[in-house]
Amino acid sequence: MKMIATSVRLGAVALFGLSFSGCATQGAVSQTQRCDLSSVEGVYALQEWHTNSGVLAPPAVDGRFVLQDGAVITILQNHADEANKITSTVFGVFAQEGCNFSYRYTNASLLIETGTGSSVSHKLPWEGMRVFAVTSEGAGNILRTADGKAELNFTEGGLRYSENGKFVRLWKKIAKR
Repeated sequence: MKMIATSVRLGAVALFGLSFSGCATQGAVSQTQRCDLSSVEGVYALQEWHTNSGVLAPPAVDGRFVLQDGAVITILQNHADEANKITSTVFGVFAQEGCNFSYRYTNASLLIETGTGSSVSHKLPWEGMRVFAVTSEGAGNILRTADGKAELNFTEGGLRYSENGKFVRLWKKIAKR
C-alpha cells in the first residue's frame, strides 16, 4: 500500500502551466535564474515505472499526468500482478509563489482488485501542500523539495521523477495546450 500512495503522490506534480521569471536562488552563491514553467503544461503518458521488482512498462502499467488551469490530475494503473490490480485516481490544486511550486490533492480514489474481491479507499496520500523549489537549466526545468527527497526533471519531451535519490517514473509528453 505504501508503494501505491508513493506512486500516486509522485505522479501528481508532473504537469502544470505556470510562468515564473527572474527568481533568485539561495545558497552560498546567489544568482538570478529564470523559473519558466510555461512549457511543461500538458498531458504526459507513463513510459516506465521503476519498482523493487524491476522496470514495468505499458500495457502492464499505464498512467496520465495532467496539470492545467490550476488543476493537477494523476491516473495510475498497475496490472502487472494479475492477482493484485491497482487503479488510482487523484486530483487537486496547485499554486506558485516566486520560484516555489506547491500542490495538494483534494480528492482520491484507490481501487484494489484481488482474486477474492475488491476494496476502495478515498484516503488522501498526504495532508497539506507539497512544496518544490523551481530552477531552469537549459531547455529543462527541475523541481526539488526542500529536503531533496523528491525531484521532477522536465525536459522538452517528458518528465523524469525521482524520490529519495532513486529514479521512479519516466513520462512522455503527449499533448500541448
